[in-house]
Amino acid sequence: MNTYTVTITGNTSTLPNTVYYDEVVVKNDTEFTFDLTIEFSFNNILRLDVDYGDGSDLEKYTFDVGVNHETSPITYDIALYGGYSPAKTLKHVYTPKSNAYFTQLSASILLQYGNFNYTKIIIPIKIAQPSYYEALGSIDILDTQMVATTANNVFCVLKDGNGNIINMVLS
Repeated sequence: MNTYTVTITGNTSTLPNTVYYDEVVVKNDTEFTFDLTIEFSFNNILRLDVDYGDGSDLEKYTFDVGVNHETSPITYDIALYGGYSPAKTLKHVYTPKSNAYFTQLSASILLQYGNFNYTKIIIPIKIAQPSYYEALGSIDILDTQMVATTANNVFCVLKDGNGNIINMVLS
């Protein structure tokens, strides 16, 4: 399986309402890692919604605005109000559709701030089917037999990289 990492960084005071990333083109099943580190200055992030764009469930995360000192240590309070960065690493596997060579979709990440503003991050993704030769991988010859007939047929038994057995007749 292929892997791809998208790093998303920024500061809530400088991020616009909508951020468009360049299109990402991958082949076959790919595990995406979204490394998200957004630091806030005046706008703390209350909510993070992730839509992977492939019909999977929407992921929702909320962040604390205040701190309950009975359950959280005082160091959390210092980190929270001294530029706390809600770092999230999100992983998702994208699979191309079997009925098309390309699958195009967009992953969306919505950040909602305490002042009711938001930032929407859009990442266009294009997933290509593997080519015929990539899908086969390596091919090993398991057995060959030549039959002495007028056509001089050759029977071959091959095994591809996925473990599939291929019987072939050459004449």
